[in-house]
Amino acid sequence: MWQKWHQRYTQNLMCLKLSTQHYQALLEHATKDSKLECCGYLLGYSQQNQNILNSIYPMRNAHSFPQTHFAFVPQEQLQVFHHCKSQNLQIIGIYHSHPSSPPIPSKEDLRFAYFEELSFLIISLQYGINLASYRISHNHTREERIEILGNSLR
Repeated sequence: MWQKWHQRYTQNLMCLKLSTQHYQALLEHATKDSKLECCGYLLGYSQQNQNILNSIYPMRNAHSFPQTHFAFVPQEQLQVFHHCKSQNLQIIGIYHSHPSSPPIPSKEDLRFAYFEELSFLIISLQYGINLASYRISHNHTREERIEILGNSLR
């Protein structure tokens, strides 16, 4: 009985899956200029409650205060959409770094998180490197598990 419940429960957990190479690329982008927030798109496909990462699309941070905020360049966003279409990929998430705060969505992060099916990955550099991923809808935040080649971070 317990095994059936546990299997149903764990099947419904949200998860972001990525390879070791993707993990390293995300860390490299976040630490390249660690005083500024990095940002970009996570591309891949969704399967049930899992977002499976196929590629990372780093973006320039166009915000006027890049130390604590991020904004995408509209022309680059169009390039992402064309890339997805040509490669038969979906945007499965958005990532950005928090150079001096924990990997918890800020009020601004919550305000601009419009699509609950997207993974919202935050890389914190505050005390070493910490990652957390969320699904956000209407200011309701649910942390999702991160899996790297079968290793779960959350």
